Amino acid sequence: MAASAAGDEPSQPGTSRRELLVTARRARSSVQRMALGLATVRDKEIQANTDRYVRLALGKLPAAYQGIPRVVLRRLTAYFARIWIEVTPTDIWWWESNSLDQEPHQWTAPATTVAPPSDLAPTGKQPAAWLEPPGDWGALAERAIDRLEQRDLAWVDSNGFPLSVPVLGVERIEDVLRLRLGDHLPAMPDGAACLTFHEHPETFTGQENQTFIGTVRREGEDYVFDAKRALADFSLPGNRFQRTVHFLRNIRRLSPRVASEAARRGQPVPKINLPQAS
Repeated sequence: MAASAAGDEPSQPGTSRRELLVTARRARSSVQRMALGLATVRDKEIQANTDRYVRLALGKLPAAYQGIPRVVLRRLTAYFARIWIEVTPTDIWWWESNSLDQEPHQWTAPATTVAPPSDLAPTGKQPAAWLEPPGDWGALAERAIDRLEQRDLAWVDSNGFPLSVPVLGVERIEDVLRLRLGDHLPAMPDGAACLTFHEHPETFTGQENQTFIGTVRREGEDYVFDAKRALADFSLPGNRFQRTVHFLRNIRRLSPRVASEAARRGQPVPKINLPQAS
């Protein structure tokens, strides 16, 4: 998926509590689909949210957890604890090709569509970021161009919805990135934007991503992305041992954050209840 999620999709504790406008796009499929919707935050029962995510994650991505002892899985609370975002679709586009070389099909919800209200916002102050952003965006961009084959550009349309489309080609020219996009976009990219490079194996066992914040504008037949900074990322590259070590180190750093976020909601830290082994 690119951008955010269509349907029910989890996020980690600490999500901003305001009306959310959400976009989802299926990135690795030849048929491109993008959905816009209104988001409803569900976090009044973190234990139930966690139980749901454990069940779905282990069922959907068994290769990612294969060989991990159950005693270790039970200690991954900082990963499995989730907030769920329910999305009420308002618009869906789909293209027959990821090159966006034909006009998209479109479905639009009735104008009276509204989203259910979110759960009450937690009390207290949201914690600070737990990862420091990298400094030199240029070196990271060059590495991403060389290594990460999936690229997506996101920006905000005139109605306040984030839009996301695949990037067909990217080249660094001096201090900007020149992008090649499809001909039939849902709107003209312009202004504040986000450019993400990402990749993962077809059988999901790890992932690598890098995201840049900046501005985008059209120039001739292409688009120019002027990067301002890179965001911190939670990639899991390398072999299985390297991924595991990196993952567990981050889990240790996140554990205090999960405890404080549960306390803000007046709830205990959730436990990891694994399905019965078959």
